[in-house]
Amino acid sequence: MRGHIVKRGKSSYTIVLSLGVDPASGKRKQQWLSVKGTKKDAERRLAEVLHQVDTGGFVTPRKLTVGGFLRQWLQGYAATNVRSSTLQRYRGIIEGHFIPAFGNIPLAQLQPSHIQACHARALNEGRLDGRGKALTAKSVLQHHRVLSEALSHAVKWGLVARNVAKAVTLPPGPSIARCAHLTGTACTPS
Repeated sequence: MRGHIVKRGKSSYTIVLSLGVDPASGKRKQQWLSVKGTKKDAERRLAEVLHQVDTGGFVTPRKLTVGGFLRQWLQGYAATNVRSSTLQRYRGIIEGHFIPAFGNIPLAQLQPSHIQACHARALNEGRLDGRGKALTAKSVLQHHRVLSEALSHAVKWGLVARNVAKAVTLPPGPSIARCAHLTGTACTPS
């Protein structure tokens, strides 16, 4: 059996997935997922997860937070692939905006609404760490580029199934047309 459900409490279930055998150790690999709700909810979640496993979209949940991932990305990727001045700019964006806004959220649970709220606040109030004034649409777009690039690496590294930054509506501004590839919309002249 590829997966089954175990009742844990009054409205709590565990899905146990069988993920085959680890070739290195020869031990059986399992993934346990908690589900709050009815047995029907657990059965529905099991069907979703099995579909993700079949289509290659299943990513093993981890306790890695967005902040932890962004810091790892800065050290593991950006530090060796961009100039030191660019790295410092990335670090300022991440530490001043993204980590205060949603750095404590588990990476797998980051939603476009978290990013959208961070952008809106930056446009209206400025930095979340209290330093600085409201940002321009162009600055928010630059920040979004950094986050989208980092999340693209999270997808490549198998940490998340999709880049949620691509589902965010960016603020209007003259430079948006040049970066339409981030939103998936067609380029329009500015």
